[in-house]
Amino acid sequence: IGILTCEKNKVRADGIRNSWLKLIPQNYRVLFIHGRPGQPDELTGDCLYLNCPESYEMLPQKVHAFLKYSLQHFEYDYLFKTDDDTYLDLERFIAFDRQGADYIGQFREQPLPYSGRTWHYGKCTDKTYEKPYEGAFVCPWATGGGYFLSRRAAEVAVEKTSRTFANSLFEDMMIERMVARGYER
Repeated sequence: IGILTCEKNKVRADGIRNSWLKLIPQNYRVLFIHGRPGQPDELTGDCLYLNCPESYEMLPQKVHAFLKYSLQHFEYDYLFKTDDDTYLDLERFIAFDRQGADYIGQFREQPLPYSGRTWHYGKCTDKTYEKPYEGAFVCPWATGGGYFLSRRAAEVAVEKTSRTFANSLFEDMMIERMVARGYER
């Protein structure tokens, strides 16, 4: 389980550590994913520091770096990406049948009408990103609150996002574009 977070959200990460994380079975590995540009990747306790930007508008790069690191350093069948503002219902999470699926999450056909194209407003460090999203919402994607990727899907996502994450603002939609449309390489 990779939880995207940052130093300014330490209270959120500590809240997770003091709630559902205490109840997670030993066979799950949970890491808090931080960006640390210009520094080597480093795993310290439950924190994974990646050589990538640490800002909302650069989440696609952070997710790419997390997937790539995970493929290189961990054995797993499924990876779950979530955010530090998500509370996992562990009973449902653990019981969920992932077998045979490559990409699983709460799918959304279209963004919420009142915020879809401006969801990122107030979150970006670089305010030049705060312009309405002009791209197409072409098919359903698993929202950023959490989604599963099989190892195979993570491999496809890493391969494809290495060329495209610079053109993405929403990391969850980036993953959909790379994974859900098939595995052509």
